[in-house]
Amino acid sequence: MEISLDLRTYSNEIHSHKHDFHQLVLPMQGSLQMSVDAREGEASLQQVAVIKAGAEHGFSAQGENRFVVADVPEFLAPQLAQLPAYIGVDEALGHFIQFVASRLQSNQGAGIKDAAGERQMLLLLLQLLQERQGIEARADKRIQSACAIIEQDYALSESVEGLAKQVHLSPRQFTELFRRQTGLSVKQYIIERRMQQAWLLLHTSSDPIQAIAASVGYVDQGAFSHRFKAQFGKTPSQVRQSHL
Repeated sequence: MEISLDLRTYSNEIHSHKHDFHQLVLPMQGSLQMSVDAREGEASLQQVAVIKAGAEHGFSAQGENRFVVADVPEFLAPQLAQLPAYIGVDEALGHFIQFVASRLQSNQGAGIKDAAGERQMLLLLLQLLQERQGIEARADKRIQSACAIIEQDYALSESVEGLAKQVHLSPRQFTELFRRQTGLSVKQYIIERRMQQAWLLLHTSSDPIQAIAASVGYVDQGAFSHRFKAQFGKTPSQVRQSHL
C-alpha cells in the first residue's frame, strides 16, 4: 500500500478493528474517544492518536468532528512503533496539522491527488512527533550531532570525511553508523532534508525559487529543479503555482 493522507469524519457508533499498517489520527475539530490496545484516551485538539500496525482499537465520536488521518505502511515508518498511543499537541504541532489540513482541503477542492506532497508532509509530521517524545535523544549522540550540523545550514556542502571528523569517528565507522541510525546514506539524507526544506519553503514562503534553491545548497537553479522533480514528480514552479 501507499501512504495515504485523508480528511475524515466519524459517527457516534462504536467501532473496533485492527489493520496491518500504522495510523495517525490528527485533530481538526471535535474529539474521538478511543481505546488503543486497551489504553483509553482520545484524539482531540489537545492530543493526537498513534495506532501501531496490528493494534486493536475502538473509537466513537460525539458531535461534529473532522480529522486528518494518515495511513502509513509499517515498513516505511518503523519509528512509529516507538511512539506512545497519545501525544500532546503543542502550538507548533497544532499549526502544522492545520497546514496539512489546509493543503488537503485545497487539493480535494481542485481534484488533485498530490502523493509526493503528502509523503513530505508525513515525513515532517513524523519528525515533529519524534522530537516531542525525545526519540532523537535515544539515538547515537554522534549521529544526532552530525544531523544537527547538516541542518544548521542546508547550503553548506559537508563531506563525509568532514562530518566524521567533527563527531570523532573514522569515515567508515561514521557511514556505517549513520546508515544504521537513519536508514539512509549520508548523501541520501542530505538530499532528503534539502528537498523537504525546499518543499516547505515553496508552500510557506514567498521567496523566489532561485533564493530557495540557494538556501538548500543549489547554485544552479536547473540542477535544483531537476532534483526536485525527481523527488516529487513536479517542478518547483509547478508546486509554487499550485499553492497560489
